[in-house]
Parts: sequence; C-alpha cells; structure tokens
Amino acid sequence: MNTSINIGLIASGAGIQEATLSSVSIQNGYQLKKVLINDALPARMAETKYPGAELVEGLNAILHDDSINLVVLAGNAGSDLNLIKQVSDAGKYVRII
Repeated sequence: MNTSINIGLIASGAGIQEATLSSVSIQNGYQLKKVLINDALPARMAETKYPGAELVEGLNAILHDDSINLVVLAGNAGSDLNLIKQVSDAGKYVRII
C-alpha cells in the first residue's frame, strides 16, 4: 500500500540551509505540501527552492491542515520549544534539521 506523507516546512533564522527531499524520499511517498514564508525564507526564494509546494504566510495554515502529517523545522525554528509544542499539540510529527 502506498501512503503519501505530506510535509509542512517552517524555516527561520539567518543562514538556514536548504531542506530538500531526495528522490528516495519522494519514491517513498513523501511530498512537500506547504512552506511557511517569512523573513528567513521569502516567497521568491521559496518558489525557486520548492516548486510545486504551496506557499503560506501563517503558521495556522500548516498546523490546521489535516492532510499534513509531518512538519520539518529548519534553522532556528528547531530550537523554538514553543513552536515545537504547537506542532506537536496539533497532532503532527516534528522533524528538526
């Protein structure tokens, strides 16, 4: 059975590294569905790095999307305990990179 795992990406802080899905991840059913745009990851950069992903301006667009199973926190977002708690409380798995 092939099950798709939808991902929401939240990045913050200076010097964030690009989070990418390898071809192996895509073959295994992972799909980057939404990307939160902000000062660290402006829309123009996000459009280039993550074509096909929906760009959203508010955290709730990711937290309240029942189709998103996993939220990836990149950069300083991974050290924000309040953000980690919000994602967890929304019933999502959290991956920090």
